[in-house]
Amino acid sequence: MNVKPLGDRVLLKSLKQELKTELGLYLPEDAREKKKQAEVITIGDGPNVKVQPGDKVIYSGYVEEIIKVDGQELIIVDAKNIIAKIIE
Repeated sequence: MNVKPLGDRVLLKSLKQELKTELGLYLPEDAREKKKQAEVITIGDGPNVKVQPGDKVIYSGYVEEIIKVDGQELIIVDAKNIIAKIIE
């Protein structure tokens, strides 16, 4: 199934979280802090979208809509809630 966000919305895929701490301790799934970092999958056609597919971003708050597409968990957010682009 293909999903295309409407307006100023962006479809994201959460970036993988580290399984262990900096000290080498492994963390179970429920003990990990949920980071708000993701990769842009596709974008809506609104005028306020400033990211492109493939960009890695940080988004804010509890404003996401989580959906499942082909067994994969994806996130839809408003473009205004993307607060930074990760430059590597």
